Amino acid sequence: MSRGKQSNRVTTSQQSNHYVCQKNGHKVLQGMNSSDQPVSISSSSYHSNNRHSINIQSAIFSCNICGEFQSEPKLLSCLHSFCKVCLPVCVNEDGKHIVCPTCQEVTRINSDKGLDGIPKNTLIEETLTYWLKQREIEQKQVIACDICRTQKAKRAEFYCLECVKFMCSYHVDRHGEFFPESHRVMKNSELKSLDFGQLKKEEEPSFCPVGLHQKKRLEFYCSTCQQSVCNVCITLSHSDHELEYIYQEARKRKDSLRNRLNDITELQMEYDRNMTVVRKQQDYLSEMGDNVVNNINNYFQEVINALEDRRKSLSIIVEKILNQRKLSLNNQSLDLQARAETISYCRSVIDMFIQQCPSTPFMQVEPMLIHRLDNIQKKMSIDTIRPIKELHFLVNKQFPEAITQCGMLTEVHPQSCGITTANSLRLLTNDPTEFVIHTKNSQGETIYEDYTQVESKISGPTRIKPVTQDNKDGTYTVQFTPDIIGKYSVTVTVNGEVIPQCPMLMIVSRNYYEISTPLIRVSATKQTDKGPYEAVCGVACDANGNLYVAVPGNKCAKVFSPNGKFLYQIGKDKHDIRPYGVAVCRKGRVYVTDQQKNCLAIFDNDGDLLNCVKATQKGYPELNKPLGVCVNHVGEILVADSGNNRIVVFDSDGLARRQIGTGDVLTAPHDVATNSLNQIIVLDKGQFRISVFDPKGEFLFTMIPGGRNEGSIGKGRFIGVDKADNILVTDSSTNSIKIFCMDGLFFGQLYSPSDETDQLSKPLGITVNSEGKIVVSYSGSTRISLF
Repeated sequence: MSRGKQSNRVTTSQQSNHYVCQKNGHKVLQGMNSSDQPVSISSSSYHSNNRHSINIQSAIFSCNICGEFQSEPKLLSCLHSFCKVCLPVCVNEDGKHIVCPTCQEVTRINSDKGLDGIPKNTLIEETLTYWLKQREIEQKQVIACDICRTQKAKRAEFYCLECVKFMCSYHVDRHGEFFPESHRVMKNSELKSLDFGQLKKEEEPSFCPVGLHQKKRLEFYCSTCQQSVCNVCITLSHSDHELEYIYQEARKRKDSLRNRLNDITELQMEYDRNMTVVRKQQDYLSEMGDNVVNNINNYFQEVINALEDRRKSLSIIVEKILNQRKLSLNNQSLDLQARAETISYCRSVIDMFIQQCPSTPFMQVEPMLIHRLDNIQKKMSIDTIRPIKELHFLVNKQFPEAITQCGMLTEVHPQSCGITTANSLRLLTNDPTEFVIHTKNSQGETIYEDYTQVESKISGPTRIKPVTQDNKDGTYTVQFTPDIIGKYSVTVTVNGEVIPQCPMLMIVSRNYYEISTPLIRVSATKQTDKGPYEAVCGVACDANGNLYVAVPGNKCAKVFSPNGKFLYQIGKDKHDIRPYGVAVCRKGRVYVTDQQKNCLAIFDNDGDLLNCVKATQKGYPELNKPLGVCVNHVGEILVADSGNNRIVVFDSDGLARRQIGTGDVLTAPHDVATNSLNQIIVLDKGQFRISVFDPKGEFLFTMIPGGRNEGSIGKGRFIGVDKADNILVTDSSTNSIKIFCMDGLFFGQLYSPSDETDQLSKPLGITVNSEGKIVVSYSGSTRISLF
């Protein structure tokens, strides 16, 4: 036996066929064979079929020190049990603690009792004993009487469930004299049909360990002393203590412990769930590894195939070039050889005539010989042999390095990456801004890899080149400065894949904080009218930047160039109108609301009146106090019909199509405008608010309450919308222009400049031209300002 424990020893007496199993010199078990001879069963024989006979994990019954079933098992504080004789090897150097070899938890040893003070695991010991007896019955072995004290014990034929002993016929008779009815005695053959629970009785008798009381049962429990006692102990030492029947106290404590077990059931279930998750992760990890390796192999196989194809194609090209050049050289060689043979032949013939031919014949053929020589010299002149053109293989020096970096392993998961911004991507021109990209793994954890490729692209009215800074912590700061107002699209790619938040809309508004003084000042009635100066009202701009100003006192609308030069006027001499609001469509038509005639006047780009509209649809009232007017993106004309609490929509020729805001939705609407989504924005002066409708006229929401505070419209008169869909409201009560985002968030306001000449005194009409500049008129003034 390893680790300080002696091995089992079996001694044999051949004369009597008597077997005795000893463990450290002590008899463990003894029996007889079918010939009425004792049969020994060592602890090693427990291993044969125990897993089929005991419905409990064999690890509970095995000693992790010696590897065999436990003998005199001792229960440590961690609930692991070991043989008593094995425990000394686990005692600490100080002799006061035992370190569990299974879980390394420490159990304190009673200094007075030593290992005997460690509680005995009677459950394991009795379970093994019961199992052995049941196993003996199943194997039809002859069992020795447990009461016979001689080594040649008699054959046991009976079993007492209360005494837990096998008995021979002699001792069962004696047993019946003492326990005639209270004990249950069965024949061994009857025990085969009993299960393990029936073989073990409910309560086994325990006897008092005190010397004089050893035959007294422990029937009570002293809660004061926390120990089991007998009747004699109660009389001598525990008469005034708190006592309880031991089975009742045990039942209470078992119930309490059972409740505690129920409390940790959820914890065990959570561990089981976590174990399931971990197993799934293990399976997924293996599958993921296989997929990654397969992807790597497939990719590099494709690279190898591509390289092999390239090698073959280059070889074919080289072979083709060489064949062409070989053919050319062969043809050249044959031609040279033929010419050389011709010359050699002519030389031989002419030399023969010179050497051997008589004079008279020679003179006859001499002209022919000369002619032939002339032809040879003319036609067979020696051509210059051109050198062979060199052919080299040009190596791409970057390729070997690039091929080693053609793939990478990464934990970054592009679909888990994200963007955080400091200003919700509502930006201002010439105002530096930034956003942060977070690279994350599939669990959403920020992760940094130095080879991660992060790129950002911003497209819109102008191309913005952002600067991306790697913060070396899994975040990338993208910095840029927009210089043109409008809507931009932000696209971010991580390792070539677009992340989920993209494309992301970025709205760049004009930086109104940069405005200090007007760019242009225009006097609408100065130097152009023969009559007195008159105040202006609504303003508008066409696609070329020309300014249109309603001048009610002069009964006309005047037109100025973008730099403020007077061009011409509409109305007055030709037509009697009193304009209030003015708008211009893309075709150049001018639409003017006339408070005097309660109509919408339509003029062409030459100032001639085309139509004067009073009526709307059949069954609806005529226009009553029309004020603001605008043209939407599809060419429809929207009129704020203040007297009828509605917005009337006309086509470009003045035919009424529909009305918006009826049914107490609007109260005295003063102006109307549209944004890039063609949504209709109405300044409701009667309710001191702004209402928003969809392009079909369905009510969406209300925003921006009235009042004189900073974030309200105050005494709003006219509204305009810039390219970023911000809403601009002229507030004469605070001498300012209030600016709001489309969601109603207060953006800022333009106050009066310090120069009294440029003062925003009671601003009235407002519009935004094609360049994003603000045009403002003033109540009771002839002045127009361009910011």
